[in-house]
Amino acid sequence: MRFLCELKRVLQPGGVLRLVVPDLRILIRDYLDRADADSFVASLHVVPQRARSGLPGLIGLLTSDRTWHRWIYDRDSLLQLLSEQGFSAIRVLEAGETSIPDPGALNLHERACESLYVEALPLFSKPLP
Repeated sequence: MRFLCELKRVLQPGGVLRLVVPDLRILIRDYLDRADADSFVASLHVVPQRARSGLPGLIGLLTSDRTWHRWIYDRDSLLQLLSEQGFSAIRVLEAGETSIPDPGALNLHERACESLYVEALPLFSKPLP
């Protein structure tokens, strides 16, 4: 929630929030197909693989250790969170799609086999095209 509040604060009018997150539904389908609990839990990346010590551990502590997730979403739960946090024109997109006029070098297919792509606007912005 702090992350989304900060995004609303810094996005300029007309700015688009684009989130690419692991899709819990895809990961669960994969688990049901493979029936490999260890691979499923590892694919969630919701806990550190192993505790780190020394300087790497300190850096991870200070930067929230971006190698793992604090939560994982499916389509419905992410859309609800964005709506509750003041975003509108929320759209789920396919890999390769975007409403960003000039995405530049943005990887529009990042982790396509396991990801959920969502774009939204803060409430003060104009609707997406």
